Amino acid sequence: GGGALGIALEKFTGTEYGLEGFAWGVPVGAFIGFFALQIFGARRGGVHYELLVQPTHPDIVRYFKMMLPMSLGVGSMFGLEFIIRSFGANFGTGGISSLNYAYRVMYTLVAVFGFSVSVTSYPDMARLVKEGDFGQLNRKIWKSLSRMFCILIPAVVAVWALSFPAVRILFERGAFQRETTEAISEILRWYLPVSLGLCLQAVLVRSFYACERMWVPTLLNTGIFAATIPAYILLGAPEAGLGIKSVPIVGATGAILQVIAMIVMWAKKNGTDGMKEALLNMVRALVAFGIMIVAAVGLDRVSGEFVRNAGFVVLVVYACAAGILLFTLTLIVQRYLGSKDAKDILNELLGKVLRKLHLKH
Repeated sequence: GGGALGIALEKFTGTEYGLEGFAWGVPVGAFIGFFALQIFGARRGGVHYELLVQPTHPDIVRYFKMMLPMSLGVGSMFGLEFIIRSFGANFGTGGISSLNYAYRVMYTLVAVFGFSVSVTSYPDMARLVKEGDFGQLNRKIWKSLSRMFCILIPAVVAVWALSFPAVRILFERGAFQRETTEAISEILRWYLPVSLGLCLQAVLVRSFYACERMWVPTLLNTGIFAATIPAYILLGAPEAGLGIKSVPIVGATGAILQVIAMIVMWAKKNGTDGMKEALLNMVRALVAFGIMIVAAVGLDRVSGEFVRNAGFVVLVVYACAAGILLFTLTLIVQRYLGSKDAKDILNELLGKVLRKLHLKH
Protein backbone atom coordinates (compact mmCIF):
# COMPACT_ATOMS: atom_id res chain seq x y z
CA GLY A 1 0.00 0.00 0.00
CA GLY A 2 2.86 2.34 0.80
CA GLY A 3 4.62 1.70 -2.50
CA ALA A 4 1.34 2.28 -4.37
CA LEU A 5 0.97 5.58 -2.53
CA GLY A 6 4.43 6.60 -3.71
CA ILE A 7 3.49 5.83 -7.31
CA ALA A 8 0.22 7.76 -6.93
CA LEU A 9 2.12 10.81 -5.65
CA GLU A 10 4.33 10.70 -8.72
CA LYS A 11 1.34 10.51 -11.07
CA PHE A 12 -0.63 13.30 -9.41
CA THR A 13 2.29 15.69 -8.95
CA GLY A 14 3.95 14.91 -12.27
CA THR A 15 7.26 14.47 -10.46
CA GLU A 16 9.53 11.47 -10.93
CA TYR A 17 10.55 10.54 -7.39
CA GLY A 18 11.73 7.05 -8.34
CA LEU A 19 12.77 4.93 -5.37
CA GLU A 20 12.32 7.92 -3.07
CA GLY A 21 8.60 7.80 -3.80
CA PHE A 22 8.46 4.19 -2.63
CA ALA A 23 10.58 4.97 0.44
CA TRP A 24 8.26 7.78 1.56
CA GLY A 25 5.15 5.93 0.47
CA VAL A 26 5.75 3.02 2.85
CA PRO A 27 5.75 4.99 6.16
CA VAL A 28 3.00 7.37 4.98
CA GLY A 29 0.83 4.48 3.80
CA ALA A 30 1.48 2.55 7.01
CA PHE A 31 0.57 5.59 9.14
CA ILE A 32 -2.69 6.09 7.26
CA GLY A 33 -3.66 2.41 7.00
CA PHE A 34 -2.53 1.05 10.36
CA PHE A 35 -3.02 4.11 12.59
CA ALA A 36 -5.21 6.92 11.25
CA LEU A 37 -7.92 4.74 9.72
CA GLN A 38 -7.99 2.51 12.79
CA ILE A 39 -8.58 5.50 15.08
CA PHE A 40 -11.34 6.71 12.76
CA GLY A 41 -12.99 3.28 12.78
CA ALA A 42 -12.65 2.92 16.53
CA ARG A 43 -14.26 6.31 17.17
CA ARG A 44 -17.15 5.46 14.86
CA GLY A 45 -17.62 2.24 16.82
CA GLY A 46 -17.96 4.16 20.07
CA VAL A 47 -14.48 3.50 21.47
CA HIS A 48 -13.09 6.34 23.61
CA TYR A 49 -9.49 6.66 24.73
CA GLU A 50 -8.43 7.99 28.10
CA LEU A 51 -4.77 8.63 28.87
CA LEU A 52 -3.74 6.59 31.90
CA VAL A 53 -0.07 6.28 32.85
CA GLN A 54 0.52 3.37 35.24
CA PRO A 55 3.67 1.54 34.08
CA THR A 56 3.54 -0.82 37.07
CA HIS A 57 -0.06 -1.90 36.47
CA PRO A 58 -0.21 -5.75 36.54
CA ASP A 59 -1.73 -5.94 33.05
CA ILE A 60 1.02 -3.74 31.58
CA VAL A 61 3.75 -5.78 33.28
CA ARG A 62 2.14 -9.00 32.02
CA TYR A 63 1.87 -7.53 28.52
CA PHE A 64 5.57 -6.69 28.32
CA LYS A 65 6.54 -10.07 29.75
CA MET A 66 4.60 -11.70 26.94
CA MET A 67 5.62 -9.23 24.25
CA LEU A 68 9.39 -9.59 24.71
CA PRO A 69 9.69 -13.30 23.85
CA MET A 70 7.08 -12.92 21.10
CA SER A 71 9.11 -10.10 19.53
CA LEU A 72 12.28 -12.16 19.68
CA GLY A 73 10.42 -15.15 18.30
CA VAL A 74 9.13 -13.17 15.33
CA GLY A 75 12.69 -11.99 14.69
CA SER A 76 13.98 -15.56 14.63
CA MET A 77 11.41 -16.46 11.95
CA PHE A 78 13.28 -14.16 9.56
CA GLY A 79 16.62 -15.82 10.29
CA LEU A 80 16.64 -17.36 6.81
CA GLU A 81 16.60 -13.88 5.30
CA PHE A 82 19.62 -13.02 7.45
CA ILE A 83 21.36 -16.11 6.08
CA ILE A 84 20.61 -15.09 2.49
CA ARG A 85 22.18 -11.68 3.00
CA SER A 86 25.13 -13.08 4.95
CA PHE A 87 26.07 -16.02 2.75
CA GLY A 88 24.43 -15.31 -0.61
CA ALA A 89 27.30 -13.16 -1.84
CA ASN A 90 29.63 -16.17 -1.52
CA PHE A 91 27.95 -17.68 -4.60
CA GLY A 92 28.60 -14.96 -7.14
CA THR A 93 27.11 -11.57 -7.94
CA GLY A 94 23.59 -12.94 -8.35
CA GLY A 95 23.68 -15.19 -5.30
CA ILE A 96 21.73 -12.94 -2.95
CA SER A 97 19.07 -12.01 -5.49
CA SER A 98 18.60 -15.61 -6.72
CA LEU A 99 18.19 -16.93 -3.18
CA ASN A 100 15.90 -14.05 -2.27
CA TYR A 101 13.57 -14.53 -5.26
CA ALA A 102 13.31 -18.28 -4.60
CA TYR A 103 12.72 -17.68 -0.90
CA ARG A 104 9.91 -15.21 -1.62
CA VAL A 105 8.07 -17.65 -3.86
CA MET A 106 8.48 -20.44 -1.28
CA TYR A 107 7.31 -18.15 1.52
CA THR A 108 4.03 -17.61 -0.33
CA LEU A 109 3.14 -21.20 0.62
CA VAL A 110 3.93 -20.41 4.27
CA ALA A 111 1.70 -17.32 4.21
CA VAL A 112 -1.20 -19.09 2.46
CA PHE A 113 -1.14 -22.32 4.47
CA GLY A 114 0.87 -21.88 7.69
CA PHE A 115 -0.18 -18.39 8.76
CA SER A 116 -3.80 -18.72 7.68
CA VAL A 117 -4.29 -21.95 9.65
CA SER A 118 -2.44 -20.66 12.71
CA VAL A 119 -4.33 -17.36 12.85
CA THR A 120 -7.76 -18.99 12.46
CA SER A 121 -6.95 -21.73 14.99
CA TYR A 122 -5.52 -19.45 17.69
CA PRO A 123 -8.83 -18.18 19.22
CA ASP A 124 -10.05 -21.76 19.73
CA MET A 125 -6.67 -22.74 21.22
CA ALA A 126 -6.79 -19.86 23.69
CA ARG A 127 -10.39 -20.70 24.64
CA LEU A 128 -9.56 -24.37 25.31
CA VAL A 129 -6.58 -23.35 27.44
CA LYS A 130 -8.81 -21.10 29.55
CA GLU A 131 -11.27 -23.97 29.94
CA GLY A 132 -8.43 -26.33 30.91
CA ASP A 133 -9.45 -28.85 28.25
CA PHE A 134 -5.97 -29.89 27.10
CA GLY A 135 -7.19 -33.16 25.59
CA GLN A 136 -9.46 -31.28 23.22
CA LEU A 137 -6.70 -28.69 22.67
CA ASN A 138 -4.30 -31.42 21.54
CA ARG A 139 -6.87 -32.89 19.18
CA LYS A 140 -7.56 -29.41 17.77
CA ILE A 141 -3.87 -28.71 17.17
CA TRP A 142 -3.11 -32.06 15.58
CA LYS A 143 -6.24 -31.94 13.42
CA SER A 144 -5.18 -28.50 12.17
CA LEU A 145 -1.64 -29.69 11.47
CA SER A 146 -2.84 -32.84 9.72
CA ARG A 147 -5.32 -31.07 7.42
CA MET A 148 -2.85 -28.29 6.64
CA PHE A 149 -0.15 -30.83 5.75
CA CYS A 150 -2.63 -32.76 3.61
CA ILE A 151 -3.23 -29.65 1.46
CA LEU A 152 0.32 -28.31 1.64
CA ILE A 153 1.91 -31.40 0.09
CA PRO A 154 -0.14 -31.16 -3.14
CA ALA A 155 0.73 -27.46 -3.35
CA VAL A 156 4.45 -28.26 -2.96
CA VAL A 157 4.20 -30.91 -5.69
CA ALA A 158 2.54 -28.42 -8.03
CA VAL A 159 5.10 -25.68 -7.33
CA TRP A 160 7.98 -28.15 -7.74
CA ALA A 161 6.70 -29.28 -11.16
CA LEU A 162 5.92 -25.72 -12.27
CA SER A 163 8.91 -23.93 -10.72
CA PHE A 164 10.26 -22.75 -14.08
CA PRO A 165 6.93 -21.46 -15.47
CA ALA A 166 6.12 -19.86 -12.11
CA VAL A 167 9.40 -17.94 -11.95
CA ARG A 168 9.10 -17.00 -15.61
CA ILE A 169 5.55 -15.69 -15.15
CA LEU A 170 6.38 -13.77 -11.99
CA PHE A 171 9.76 -12.25 -12.81
CA GLU A 172 11.07 -12.77 -16.35
CA ARG A 173 10.79 -9.36 -17.99
CA GLY A 174 13.04 -6.37 -18.58
CA ALA A 175 16.58 -7.05 -17.42
CA PHE A 176 15.55 -10.37 -15.88
CA GLN A 177 17.23 -12.89 -18.19
CA ARG A 178 16.50 -16.55 -19.00
CA GLU A 179 19.66 -17.71 -17.20
CA THR A 180 18.40 -16.09 -14.01
CA THR A 181 15.02 -17.82 -14.37
CA GLU A 182 16.77 -21.19 -14.72
CA ALA A 183 18.89 -20.58 -11.62
CA ILE A 184 16.01 -19.38 -9.43
CA SER A 185 13.67 -22.21 -10.45
CA GLU A 186 16.33 -24.75 -9.46
CA ILE A 187 16.93 -23.07 -6.08
CA LEU A 188 13.16 -22.85 -5.51
CA ARG A 189 12.87 -26.64 -5.71
CA TRP A 190 15.48 -27.01 -3.00
CA TYR A 191 13.70 -24.39 -0.88
CA LEU A 192 10.30 -26.10 -0.95
CA PRO A 193 11.04 -28.52 1.95
CA VAL A 194 11.63 -25.41 4.08
CA SER A 195 7.95 -24.53 3.63
CA LEU A 196 6.94 -27.79 5.33
CA GLY A 197 8.87 -26.91 8.47
CA LEU A 198 7.82 -23.25 8.53
CA CYS A 199 4.11 -24.06 8.08
CA LEU A 200 4.14 -26.55 10.94
CA GLN A 201 6.09 -24.05 13.04
CA ALA A 202 3.48 -21.35 12.50
CA VAL A 203 0.79 -23.48 14.14
CA LEU A 204 2.98 -25.01 16.86
CA VAL A 205 4.36 -21.64 17.97
CA ARG A 206 0.85 -20.29 18.47
CA SER A 207 -0.12 -23.34 20.49
CA PHE A 208 2.61 -22.38 22.97
CA TYR A 209 1.45 -18.76 22.86
CA ALA A 210 -2.10 -19.86 23.68
CA CYS A 211 -0.69 -21.46 26.85
CA GLU A 212 1.32 -18.27 27.53
CA ARG A 213 4.57 -20.26 27.28
CA MET A 214 6.22 -17.59 25.15
CA TRP A 215 9.85 -18.37 25.90
CA VAL A 216 9.80 -22.06 24.97
CA PRO A 217 9.41 -21.74 21.16
CA THR A 218 11.59 -18.63 21.10
CA LEU A 219 14.53 -20.31 22.85
CA LEU A 220 14.13 -23.57 20.93
CA ASN A 221 13.92 -21.95 17.50
CA THR A 222 16.64 -19.39 18.13
CA GLY A 223 18.99 -21.98 19.63
CA ILE A 224 18.56 -24.45 16.76
CA PHE A 225 18.94 -21.66 14.20
CA ALA A 226 22.18 -20.52 15.84
CA ALA A 227 23.43 -24.12 15.88
CA THR A 228 22.93 -24.41 12.10
CA ILE A 229 25.07 -21.38 11.23
CA PRO A 230 28.35 -23.40 11.19
CA ALA A 231 26.66 -25.81 8.75
CA TYR A 232 26.06 -22.93 6.32
CA ILE A 233 29.77 -22.12 6.47
CA LEU A 234 30.98 -25.71 6.08
CA LEU A 235 28.53 -26.86 3.38
CA GLY A 236 28.77 -23.59 1.49
CA ALA A 237 32.54 -23.96 1.08
CA PRO A 238 33.72 -24.83 -2.48
CA GLU A 239 35.19 -28.15 -1.37
CA ALA A 240 31.76 -29.32 -0.09
CA GLY A 241 30.46 -29.33 -3.66
CA LEU A 242 26.90 -28.20 -2.85
CA GLY A 243 27.30 -24.59 -3.88
CA ILE A 244 24.28 -22.31 -3.53
CA LYS A 245 21.99 -25.32 -2.83
CA SER A 246 23.61 -25.57 0.62
CA VAL A 247 21.56 -22.58 1.83
CA PRO A 248 18.07 -24.12 1.31
CA ILE A 249 19.31 -27.59 2.34
CA VAL A 250 20.59 -26.39 5.71
CA GLY A 251 17.54 -24.13 6.09
CA ALA A 252 15.17 -27.07 5.59
CA THR A 253 17.12 -29.21 8.05
CA GLY A 254 17.01 -26.48 10.68
CA ALA A 255 13.28 -25.82 10.19
CA ILE A 256 12.42 -29.52 10.54
CA LEU A 257 14.60 -29.86 13.65
CA GLN A 258 12.77 -26.89 15.17
CA VAL A 259 9.42 -28.58 14.52
CA ILE A 260 10.60 -31.85 16.08
CA ALA A 261 11.89 -30.03 19.17
CA MET A 262 8.61 -28.17 19.65
CA ILE A 263 6.57 -31.36 19.23
CA VAL A 264 8.67 -33.12 21.87
CA MET A 265 8.39 -30.21 24.33
CA TRP A 266 4.64 -29.90 23.73
CA ALA A 267 4.01 -33.63 24.18
CA LYS A 268 5.98 -33.73 27.46
CA LYS A 269 3.88 -30.96 28.93
CA ASN A 270 0.43 -31.44 27.40
CA GLY A 271 0.15 -35.06 26.25
CA THR A 272 -0.26 -36.73 22.87
CA ASP A 273 -4.04 -36.86 22.26
CA GLY A 274 -4.66 -36.98 18.52
CA MET A 275 -0.96 -37.12 17.65
CA LYS A 276 -0.76 -40.69 16.34
CA GLU A 277 -3.46 -40.38 13.68
CA ALA A 278 -2.17 -36.98 12.59
CA LEU A 279 1.39 -38.28 12.20
CA LEU A 280 0.10 -41.28 10.21
CA ASN A 281 -1.73 -38.92 7.86
CA MET A 282 1.42 -36.83 7.48
CA VAL A 283 3.39 -39.96 6.59
CA ARG A 284 0.73 -40.81 4.00
CA ALA A 285 1.08 -37.30 2.60
CA LEU A 286 4.87 -37.69 2.35
CA VAL A 287 4.47 -41.06 0.59
CA ALA A 288 2.08 -39.39 -1.86
CA PHE A 289 4.69 -36.66 -2.35
CA GLY A 290 7.28 -39.30 -3.23
CA ILE A 291 4.92 -40.90 -5.75
CA MET A 292 3.80 -37.65 -7.33
CA ILE A 293 7.27 -36.16 -7.54
CA VAL A 294 8.04 -38.88 -10.09
CA ALA A 295 5.09 -37.61 -12.15
CA ALA A 296 6.30 -34.05 -11.64
CA VAL A 297 9.77 -34.95 -12.94
CA GLY A 298 8.18 -36.58 -15.99
CA LEU A 299 6.00 -33.53 -16.65
CA ASP A 300 9.02 -31.25 -16.31
CA ARG A 301 10.96 -33.24 -18.91
CA VAL A 302 8.07 -33.49 -21.35
CA SER A 303 7.09 -29.82 -21.09
CA GLY A 304 10.63 -28.39 -20.88
CA GLU A 305 10.77 -27.02 -24.42
CA PHE A 306 7.16 -25.82 -24.34
CA VAL A 307 7.42 -23.75 -21.12
CA ARG A 308 10.60 -22.10 -22.40
CA ASN A 309 9.05 -20.90 -25.64
CA ALA A 310 5.34 -20.42 -24.89
CA GLY A 311 3.82 -16.96 -24.80
CA PHE A 312 2.84 -15.35 -21.51
CA VAL A 313 -0.94 -15.99 -21.73
CA VAL A 314 -0.50 -19.57 -22.91
CA LEU A 315 2.02 -20.19 -20.12
CA VAL A 316 -0.37 -18.87 -17.47
CA VAL A 317 -3.20 -21.10 -18.74
CA TYR A 318 -0.88 -24.11 -18.83
CA ALA A 319 0.46 -23.45 -15.31
CA CYS A 320 -3.07 -23.10 -13.87
CA ALA A 321 -4.33 -26.27 -15.56
CA ALA A 322 -1.25 -28.35 -14.69
CA GLY A 323 -1.22 -27.03 -11.13
CA ILE A 324 -4.88 -27.93 -10.52
CA LEU A 325 -4.33 -31.38 -12.03
CA LEU A 326 -1.25 -32.15 -9.92
CA PHE A 327 -2.89 -30.78 -6.78
CA THR A 328 -5.99 -32.94 -7.27
CA LEU A 329 -4.04 -36.08 -8.19
CA THR A 330 -1.85 -35.74 -5.08
CA LEU A 331 -4.96 -35.48 -2.90
CA ILE A 332 -6.41 -38.57 -4.62
CA VAL A 333 -3.19 -40.53 -3.99
CA GLN A 334 -3.38 -39.58 -0.29
CA ARG A 335 -7.02 -40.64 -0.25
CA TYR A 336 -6.18 -44.12 -1.57
CA LEU A 337 -3.29 -44.40 0.88
CA GLY A 338 -5.91 -44.18 3.65
CA SER A 339 -5.84 -40.49 4.60
CA LYS A 340 -9.18 -39.47 6.10
CA ASP A 341 -8.19 -35.81 5.79
CA ALA A 342 -7.71 -36.20 2.03
CA LYS A 343 -11.07 -37.96 1.75
CA ASP A 344 -12.84 -35.16 3.63
CA ILE A 345 -11.11 -32.42 1.63
CA LEU A 346 -11.90 -34.09 -1.70
CA ASN A 347 -15.55 -34.45 -0.68
CA GLU A 348 -15.66 -30.78 0.32
CA LEU A 349 -14.07 -29.68 -2.96
CA LEU A 350 -16.38 -31.89 -5.00
CA GLY A 351 -19.40 -30.53 -3.14
CA LYS A 352 -18.35 -26.95 -3.87
CA VAL A 353 -17.85 -27.71 -7.56
CA LEU A 354 -21.25 -29.40 -7.83
CA ARG A 355 -22.92 -26.46 -6.08
CA LYS A 356 -21.25 -24.05 -8.48
CA LEU A 357 -22.62 -26.11 -11.36
CA HIS A 358 -26.05 -26.15 -9.67
CA LEU A 359 -25.97 -29.96 -9.54
CA LYS A 360 -26.16 -30.14 -5.74
CA HIS A 361 -28.09 -28.17 -3.14
